[in-house]
Amino acid sequence: MANEFAERVAAIAADRSHGSAEIARLCLALLADAAERAHARDATELQTCLQRLAATLIASRPSMTAVLRLVSLWLDRCLHSPLPELHDQREAASRAARALIEESRAATRGAARLAARQLETCRTLLTYSYSSTVREAIDLLPAEVHVMFSEGRPLNEGYRLAEALAKSRRKATLVTDAQLGSLLQRADAVLVGADSVLTDGSLVNKAGTLLIAATAAHFGVPFYACCESYKLRTADMPEPILERMSPGELGAPEWPGIAIENVYFDITPPALISACITEAGPRVFPATVMPILHAPDVPAPARPAWIRHVYSAVRRGDSCTMAIVASGSATTIAATTISSQPSSL
Repeated sequence: MANEFAERVAAIAADRSHGSAEIARLCLALLADAAERAHARDATELQTCLQRLAATLIASRPSMTAVLRLVSLWLDRCLHSPLPELHDQREAASRAARALIEESRAATRGAARLAARQLETCRTLLTYSYSSTVREAIDLLPAEVHVMFSEGRPLNEGYRLAEALAKSRRKATLVTDAQLGSLLQRADAVLVGADSVLTDGSLVNKAGTLLIAATAAHFGVPFYACCESYKLRTADMPEPILERMSPGELGAPEWPGIAIENVYFDITPPALISACITEAGPRVFPATVMPILHAPDVPAPARPAWIRHVYSAVRRGDSCTMAIVASGSATTIAATTISSQPSSL
């Protein structure tokens, strides 16, 4: 039994095909099974076993806040109020894990619905990597919406999205990762998932997301992240570790003196994110300078006046000078416009 659980933990640590919400739910399913079947002589021994397994699962995917939050929440619900009888403790721990799986699925569905509503005026959508939340949002978009995405090297998780879209007969275009910059010029919006959202609004996601967000900013294309709120990091959590995977995944030869790195995640600053859409609604972080699509039946997140000022100037082709003044813990940003000059944003 211990070997089985160890093998499942190793599979979760090595998983490259599922999104972080799915991986968090796999962790909870493992905890539910362990609660029901792990060897223990009494309730106290079971609690110790489950706490140890939970810590191992959290450490296995340090970039994924959903794993940390959901597993920690499970610990709070079922182990901090221990039951004296072994059978009762098993049942309570398993029930709590399976309830959280359903809560996570409901949150994903809610975030997907709101993302689809926010993007309903979009006709060409670009996405990147594979996110179960983004996939659900795409399924809810009108049939005429064209989806563009890339392979997602090194392990090509974009192929999983391609398979899902082909089954649903969705019109889509698959390209190499290197073509995404050019493809962005044809997109009405970008929608990506999230492995973590930091307290300042920064987005931890598949490496390459930062380049896409920066290019979207250059072309004035709205850039959205979509995820369940369990992926929002809180101030008491440590900074996530950006996971490094085997350099062998790149398939490159070994050359003397050449270091090969395979960092799976990068961090996109909030200034490049139009909004982060969760089941609770769109969230705009103060630093954003990105445009926002306005769906007719969804209240668009309010943008500060200086952002509206800058973007109206950009649309007119004027240049903008932004002065950033920090005052204590707050930052005030003012914009002035000089007419009849080339845009210099």
